[in-house]
Order: sequence, then C-alpha cells, then structure tokens
Amino acid sequence: AAILVGVLPSLAKLIPCPAGVTSNECIDPAASMQFLFRKLLEALSEHRRVSFFLDDLQYADPASLNLISSMLSNTKENSRVFFACCYRDGDDGFQEDGPFASWLSSISIFPLEMMELKNMSTEGVNDLVSATLHLSPRITRPLASILHHKTRGNPLFLRQLLDLLNDQGYIYLSFSPVRWAWDIDKIADLEISDNVVTLLINEMQRLHADLQLGLKVASCMGSCVRYSIF
Repeated sequence: AAILVGVLPSLAKLIPCPAGVTSNECIDPAASMQFLFRKLLEALSEHRRVSFFLDDLQYADPASLNLISSMLSNTKENSRVFFACCYRDGDDGFQEDGPFASWLSSISIFPLEMMELKNMSTEGVNDLVSATLHLSPRITRPLASILHHKTRGNPLFLRQLLDLLNDQGYIYLSFSPVRWAWDIDKIADLEISDNVVTLLINEMQRLHADLQLGLKVASCMGSCVRYSIF
C-alpha cells in the first residue's frame, strides 16, 4: 500500500499504511505497482463502473505504458472497467520504430476497438461555424472554407482560430443588421502558423507579463492550484 500512497497521497485516507513501511522495501517496485493498481481497480469497480480517459499516450514513458498494459489485461476478467486510450500518430512524439509503436502492437492481444478520428470536413467546419455564429450555413460557407484551409479541419485549431479572429476584430458583432460579421479578405490574407501549439503559445505570450509569470510558477505546483495563490 505504501507504493500506491507514494504516487497517490490522497489514498492515505482510504488505505491504511503502517508507519515505517516504505516502497523501497519491495523487491520489484514496478511489478508491485502493477499488482496493486489492478487490485485497486477491482475494489473501485466492485460497486460501480469505472472509466479512464488517457490522452497523448505517445508521450508516455515505458514504465507508464507497462502499467497501462497491466491494467488492460485485468479488463478481460473485469467488464466494469472501461479504458479510452488516445494518441496522435502525426505528433512529434510518435515514431514508427519507437517504443510507443512497439507497445501499441503488443496490446493488440487485448479486446480493444481501434477508432481513427479524422479531421473535420469542410462541411463539418461549416456546421460548427454556423452553430457558433448563429447564422445560416449558406452565409458562413465562404468563411468556413477559408478556415478549413488554414486549420486542415483540426477541431482544436479551429476553435482557437475563431477565438483569435474574434479577439483581433476580424470577426465582429454588426448592428445593422444585428449579427456576426467578418472581413473575409483580411481573414484570407492573414498569415498564421499551421501548428496549433504555436498558435496557443502566441496567445499565451499576449497575456500580461505578471500573469505569465504566475502561470509558470503555478505549473510547478501540479495540474490544479487554488485561485487564491494568485
């Protein structure tokens, strides 16, 4: 139990851990971790279903991938646990001959269903733009065509670009008539990065310097911090 509490300190409220017992006493900490996580899943799923969504697995280290494999093997006997494992094969973290690709081949023995999520089509982009701007698809189609060309239909990229265009006044609220409007020529000529990460970084760099510093410090404290810390 000391191993689990070591990586998930909040479990100390649920799992008794004798004083003086440390994870270093295990002969094989990795194997012990895998065994304990399987037992934890069994306990959690005994009375209710448990779902896991694991994103960006192309960046996971080998030890984490082995732990996931161990938990996946347990789903053969436990149908109350559901895993959704996501990765991006077009990302820099994915290599055809890398350790993640080898791990991906190894888990084919498990009862998994592979689903490929492709980028949005031009019509899909138009549906999203139409719903966002509350306008007829016929009116938004020229704008959607340009946005699809710039984002290649990447949903995250599209949402970030729409926010950017609104913040910078390329998409604005018209009062005659009252509806969203845009300067399609300026949007078409707008030079933006073809990488959504670069776009996000540029957006963060527009924040006030003090806020940027606060975010850097907060990022060192974990994935969740209290608002009062700012």
